[in-house]
Amino acid sequence: MIKQIGENFDLNKIPNGHYGRRIKAWFSAYGLKYDFCRFYEIRQESAFGYAAILNSSAVIAVEGNGFDAEEFEFFVMSGGAQSVEMPRILAERLKVPGYRPIERIFFYFAPGEYPKDMAVEKNPRLDEVFNILKQGFPIEDNYALWLTETSHRIRHGISRIYLYKDTTAELCFKVDGYAFFGQIATSLQSRGKGQARELLYWLENRMSALGIKPYLCAKPERESFYRSLGFCEFDRDIVLEHI
Repeated sequence: MIKQIGENFDLNKIPNGHYGRRIKAWFSAYGLKYDFCRFYEIRQESAFGYAAILNSSAVIAVEGNGFDAEEFEFFVMSGGAQSVEMPRILAERLKVPGYRPIERIFFYFAPGEYPKDMAVEKNPRLDEVFNILKQGFPIEDNYALWLTETSHRIRHGISRIYLYKDTTAELCFKVDGYAFFGQIATSLQSRGKGQARELLYWLENRMSALGIKPYLCAKPERESFYRSLGFCEFDRDIVLEHI
């Protein structure tokens, strides 16, 4: 059974790992009071966990191997999310009409050299950040939603945007001693100048000094770049993306 949570959400029961950390971050930012952010408890014969849907994104954190695939397929279709994250062992069992599987690779950051006097903005103008992101991500038509979600997470201390010259990176959440980074992009005119490399090494140094392990995920076409930085692959998963 997958049942929406109306109250008494015990965060201590959420499975460990990336998916559980994302659910905890969403709960910290939104709680149970918004219709656009919903949380669910998963109880099946041989599987237990939680799920969440935030606007057009969904995540499933589940443990076990006796999944009721049909129930998960119905959950994905009825939730209407554009993308759904989940452990690979579950994603490989689902066949959801209208969705295609997209592989991702998870990397831990590695230390490296960067200019010691580099100026990194920790509270940049979000319009400036969006102008960079839209050159690398298909988000140009979703400015209002992006601005609303990003501003909310920043105000609640969940996320932070870093800007270095013409390169940006988002600390999406920092939970249980791990920091997950995403939306790393460089403007078209500044690509190939090593800005992303320097910013990522700077972030690794900053997080490690705080005792936090930074990581990110990337599509296979970006695998060679992160390996060139010395980043260490530790997992692969499959995201279901609406066609």
